[in-house]
Amino acid sequence: MPVGWGGASPDPTLYPRPPIIVDIDDTLHPWFTIFLELLEERTGKDIDPDAVKSYNLADVLGFSQEELSEVILETHYHENQGRSPIYSGARKALRKWHAAGYPILIATSRPPEAIDSTIKWLQPKNLPVSILTFVRDKTAYARQRGAVAIIDDRPDVLLSGPPEFVCGAIRQCWHQSLPESALTEENLVIADNWQELYRRLTPLIEQRSAAICAARNGKVDAFSGRREAA
Repeated sequence: MPVGWGGASPDPTLYPRPPIIVDIDDTLHPWFTIFLELLEERTGKDIDPDAVKSYNLADVLGFSQEELSEVILETHYHENQGRSPIYSGARKALRKWHAAGYPILIATSRPPEAIDSTIKWLQPKNLPVSILTFVRDKTAYARQRGAVAIIDDRPDVLLSGPPEFVCGAIRQCWHQSLPESALTEENLVIADNWQELYRRLTPLIEQRSAAICAARNGKVDAFSGRREAA
């Protein structure tokens, strides 16, 4: 849905550069912290976050998918999200990319029931967001939008995105399960904070964006960067 928050245009096609797709949970704010707190309140069990080495939380934590789904939905209630601030540096990074001509599209895999509470929580954050969408397949959505980059914590996105897209993430405990081949991928950056993520991602985004813009003018192939024969 077009939103046009934080001074952004709701029409990403008006920007000179391709979109950057940005996730919400554990990308813009520490969702997993809220999740563990609520899960411990419900079950009375102490859970060591460092023991979570896979994104398959049902298997790792020993709960049914139904139990986890209830807690996950509860984390998206406005009063619970209010306990979780935006990551330091995230707002500044998105504003810098936006000012450089990249539209920011927020794409989350939150359940449909969380749409209203998500808008209520996210809109006042004053982030420069053109579009907010609820979608499971982030790579397909990025392809549909002609994006240059995806910023997301999910391992499936980080594995399927490069080299077609520049991908970035704020480091989470489940990233321990990523194969070595992913960790050495030049188009993937996993950083400890948003300041580092912005610094390391920006040159990659600029390089890929230049190739995409040149391809639009028929000069080079966007994926390989090779110049077409005259």
